[in-house]
This record gives sequence, C-alpha cells and structure tokens, in this order.
Amino acid sequence: MIANDIGDVHYHNPKLPARANNGAILAEEAKDLENMMRSLLDHPQLLKQWLGEHLTQNRHELDILPSEPPWQNSETYQFLEDGEAFKRIGGLRAFYHPDQAHLVYINGEQYQLPPECADAAKLLCDEEQITYAQLGEQLDHPAFLAMLTQLINLGYWYPVE
Repeated sequence: MIANDIGDVHYHNPKLPARANNGAILAEEAKDLENMMRSLLDHPQLLKQWLGEHLTQNRHELDILPSEPPWQNSETYQFLEDGEAFKRIGGLRAFYHPDQAHLVYINGEQYQLPPECADAAKLLCDEEQITYAQLGEQLDHPAFLAMLTQLINLGYWYPVE
C-alpha cells in the first residue's frame, strides 16, 4: 500500500522527532499506519491489487536467470508451436482474482491483459508448465504473446529441455 502510493496517501508526521532508537515503531506511528491500511478497506479494487501484489512477493531469493539474448515474440510463438513448453521457475508466485482473471500478479507486480486473454492468464498462474496445446488461439493475441515473452525474458519462465 505504502510502496505503491495506493490512493496517493503518504505517511507524513512533521512532529516526528529524531530519536536514538531509529528501529522502534512507536505506538502513535503504528496507529497512523493502521488507519491508512483500514482506509484501504473502503476501496475494494485497491485492496484486491494490494492483496495480489503482496501475496506474490517472494520471501526468499528466486533463482532468476534473465534470457540472454532476449526472446522475440515470434521466437516464443514458434517455440510453442513446435510442441515445446515453458516452465515457471520454482518458488515464483503467480495469482489472479477469478472475477478479474485478466489481471495477474507475479512476483509482486501486476500485469494487465485485455479481458479476452483471461483464460491464458489463468494458465500462467494455475499451471507450472505451458504449451501451445493449452493456450490454443490465446497465443495469437498480441498482448498475451508480448507479456509471455516479457516474463520469459525476465527469467520467470524458461524453456523445458
């Protein structure tokens, strides 16, 4: 919530004094932050975004190897069309809200696709491995193909050997 400036609300306390115990969270500060979080409950869409981003943040370092050289959309398409598959790296969290499956949350980030890509987006989150047979015509959508290629280039999905 605070990191994403959700609602454009910032914690600000000009009366906050300098102190020797910099790591201490004082009761008044905690209450102020709690109130900011409670205000999120009044905005269901912002709460859903926060939940998706927060729940997909990994608690440990992932073994991410960005693609070198980067894949091109046409290469991603051809690879899958040739019967190959991409696999999600271990430990990567990928979620969606069923009523907005075209919005996916991966590794603490939101990715938005057009609503007609919802089935393909759900596959990314529900399956550890994706194939052309699973994706079908969804792979023909330029927005989905571009996002999949981006995720491959980030090192989140990799070619199955």
